This record gives sequence, C-alpha cells and structure tokens, in this order.
Amino acid sequence: MSHGNARTTVFARRLTAECYDAGCPAARIAEQPGVSRATVYKWVDRFRVEGEAGLTWPASIPTDVIVSATTPFPTHEDAELWRKARQEFARVAPNRRLVVAEGSSHDIPADRPATVIDAVENMVKRAR
Repeated sequence: MSHGNARTTVFARRLTAECYDAGCPAARIAEQPGVSRATVYKWVDRFRVEGEAGLTWPASIPTDVIVSATTPFPTHEDAELWRKARQEFARVAPNRRLVVAEGSSHDIPADRPATVIDAVENMVKRAR
C-alpha cells in the first residue's frame, strides 16, 4: 500500500527498478514520476533486497503482521494464498513479526484488542 501523498504505485516503483537494472539512467527514470534520483536508488535497493514487498513497506519500520487464525476466504486455496502472503511479508525483514490472533474472526481489534495492544507496544519497544 502506498501512502496518501505517494506519486507512484507499487507497480510503477517495480517498473522503475526493473528499468534501472536494464540500464536506463536514474536521472531519466526519475523524470517520469517526478521523483529524485535518490528516490530511484532507494526503490532499486529495496526491490533488489526485498522484492516487491520492499516497495510497499520499508524494512526499516518494525512491523507486526496480525492475522486471524481463520481467513476471510471460502476456499482452501485462497486461504492458503492469504496465509502465505502474510508469512512472506513478515519474513522479508528481521524486524517483522507474524502474530496469529487465535480464536479471532477477521475483525481482530474487536475480537482480541489485547493482541493489538501488545503488538503496538512491542513495535514501539523495537523502534526505540
């Protein structure tokens, strides 16, 4: 997910990194979305290290991925894709943690508020 003021989408950031790796000059790439060369280099580095996940959420930010034990998807295949996506996102950075809210529906803050509070407190401790 991009922040509200982002000039590009994850797709555009990935194309930027791929274009740079194909030999396009950073200054020329930066012109199209109206970003700096430093931003182009940042996206390229993140994409090389973390893949597409690095273009959505910086690895430098501590993150707890809180998921329900049950999924919002009716088929087993979709549920497994959902679980794997969360696991992969948590795996790509050492300061990310996957937290399963046992016994919760998909509405974790309402079902397990203590789990959310613990995760926020944990992230604050890791950020200090």
